[in-house]
Amino acid sequence: KNQKKTAGGQRSTKESELEKMKEEHPIIGAILRYRELQKLVSTYVDNLPPLVSDDGRLRTTFVQTGAATGRMASQNPNLQNIPVRTEEGKAIRKAFISAPGYQLVSIDYSQIELRIAAILSHDSKLIDIFHRGEDVHTGVAVRVFGINADEVTREMRRKAKIINFGILYGMGVNALRGNLGEGTTREEAQEFLNAYFNTFTRLAEYLEET
Repeated sequence: KNQKKTAGGQRSTKESELEKMKEEHPIIGAILRYRELQKLVSTYVDNLPPLVSDDGRLRTTFVQTGAATGRMASQNPNLQNIPVRTEEGKAIRKAFISAPGYQLVSIDYSQIELRIAAILSHDSKLIDIFHRGEDVHTGVAVRVFGINADEVTREMRRKAKIINFGILYGMGVNALRGNLGEGTTREEAQEFLNAYFNTFTRLAEYLEET
């Protein structure tokens, strides 16, 4: 039911479509699991070892202009996309070790894009969220939906997170609708977008100006 088709008219077997039918037959879950493991093997287990240099180090090339969003990209191999969510992915990460006497350190900015957007746009409501030390996605949900922080559901926070990052990179109503998930109409996505910009008016003006 509601299964998408390919350009040739055949039923699609891409992951998102199989996920819809996972409970209908055990073979579907097995196929998804096989694909997951096959990707790990082909992308990392088989592909990375031959790229290790004679000194035991694995080097990548960073490309400053490789992503449309302005983020730095990594290639040959892509070391910015080493899996971590699954146990198998974590096992692959354990293959990366530091030289004797050194440590590998992971450092990440906290919601840096939104912080910069707040500073550049001078949006007082967005700045206030950071000054209060609030979780920015929860804070946005509070202001857009007009509720208290303890009333924000996981789904509301998820929607706020999608639009928070999406609008910074030019996400329109159709893309927002797709990212919010099935069951979201274009009208609902437009209402959400309008509510967001009506709340963070200075940010909306800044994005329009730039």
